[in-house]
Amino acid sequence: MRSQILVALASVCLFALPGCEDTGTPPKLSDLMINTDVSAAVVGQSLNIEGTVTVSDPDGDVDQLRVTVNLPDGSAQDLPTRGVEGTDGLTDFSVELLMVMRPPVSGSYRVDVRVDDEQGNLSAPASFTVTAR
Repeated sequence: MRSQILVALASVCLFALPGCEDTGTPPKLSDLMINTDVSAAVVGQSLNIEGTVTVSDPDGDVDQLRVTVNLPDGSAQDLPTRGVEGTDGLTDFSVELLMVMRPPVSGSYRVDVRVDDEQGNLSAPASFTVTAR
């Protein structure tokens, strides 16, 4: 069932501010915008999900994009991590989310988006919900 859910991620769009030295501060996510109607996904059918999230990291060392899909049965599926390219030294930028999701059963799927940095600091999640019928 889990193998049917999945997904491809991440292009990066940049809004640049030069980075500063690494202080070990975790990145922060804000302004998650999903441009797809995720309220009416159909079980067994692919749903292309597009959106953006703003990343702020005073260290300028964001490294990986991480996505976890929380399934209606309470289990969670971590998607493969993706490198966030072209952001070395940048402290504020946006990441474009591109996913294809095919829900295997009806219910609510919470999608948690996170980034980590080169020091292993993990952001708090920015989340959205896909409802499948």
